Amino acid sequence: MKKLLRYFTITILSILAIVVLILSTLSVLYSPRYVYRLARYHVADVYDYTHFENRVLEASDDPFTFGKNLEGALCGIPLSG
Repeated sequence: MKKLLRYFTITILSILAIVVLILSTLSVLYSPRYVYRLARYHVADVYDYTHFENRVLEASDDPFTFGKNLEGALCGIPLSG
């Protein structure tokens, strides 16, 4: 029984050491924050908005609009050949 418990302990510690080694390597190659987010949120998908705070956007009272060029030229360059 002691032998089985010893093998079990060695196996668990080996797996834990491998996981720590992989995470440490990834943290050095990328960044610890990126590795944390990858472990926590997995691969990015369309439902990521559920993990973070949201805010409601409101329309502006004075929206910006681009001017229209009615002469058919772009900065003095004719658009047609």
